Amino acid sequence: MLVAAQYIFKDAISGAWDAIRVGRDYAFDPLIMAHVVGGGLILAFVVWRVVLRLQRRTSLPPDNEPGLLKTLSHVTHWAFYVVLAAMAVTGLAA
Repeated sequence: MLVAAQYIFKDAISGAWDAIRVGRDYAFDPLIMAHVVGGGLILAFVVWRVVLRLQRRTSLPPDNEPGLLKTLSHVTHWAFYVVLAAMAVTGLAA
């Protein structure tokens, strides 16, 4: 939900970023602050989820699932965490 909201309401932060890059002032918009707070929350939730995932066992995939699919699902799951965290960190860095 937070990721979808970040995408839907990205116009305010995009406009502010464009103004900063060319050296113009920009009007404060509550959506800018909402975007920044939302990104911080996403990062906090990703870190929290990774910590929980490392501390607790997860359910095993079905025995009849092919090995390649097991590996692919594992890699995809962790890649999703990496992408979410990277987007939040680069947004905060900008």
